[in-house]
Amino acid sequence: MGNLTVRLDPGQRLFLISDLHFGHNNICKESFSNRPWDGAKEMDEALIRNWNETVTEKDVVFHLGDFAWFPYRK
Repeated sequence: MGNLTVRLDPGQRLFLISDLHFGHNNICKESFSNRPWDGAKEMDEALIRNWNETVTEKDVVFHLGDFAWFPYRK
């Protein structure tokens, strides 16, 4: 695998993230990862809110895996 060069403009930020697990109810269970939410819907809303408060349109984001699990089940 080759090298990757990322050139950022002044004011741009680089984010490397992974394992958001949108839609994954079990990820919130204490025995799994102990996330502070009761379920996927609450977690997803918090992750989106935090993202929107932090990441701007000029930022560069590399999502490295485990983006989502499965749709909500009723």
